[in-house]
Amino acid sequence: MSTYYAWPPLQEDLISVSAHTCESSIPFHKHDYMEMVIISKGSCIHKYMDIERLLLPGDVFAIAPHEEHSYIINSETVIYNCLFYPEALGEYWDELKTIKGIHNIFTVEPFYRYEEKNIT
Repeated sequence: MSTYYAWPPLQEDLISVSAHTCESSIPFHKHDYMEMVIISKGSCIHKYMDIERLLLPGDVFAIAPHEEHSYIINSETVIYNCLFYPEALGEYWDELKTIKGIHNIFTVEPFYRYEEKNIT
């Protein structure tokens, strides 16, 4: 059973950007907000559904609300998280999704996660 993460404590805005230096794994969890992740140092395995993917510096991906996932981390890894509720972006959310790179991160890439199996 996974943990349900609440919005970051003491964060009043509906958008939060933070860096995390991790040296141990992050168990399966889910949340009710969007999460965009950027790996800037180290490496880890991202587990999503039945898929395991090696993440390296420069990798960027998004997790939709209520999607269970975890990270297997065995050495120092720096993860940048941008957490947000789409409504915080107002009318700009629909406009942002029309930009090819943003569209790919939030729409195309998650679709293909279902198509691939255990790629590391």
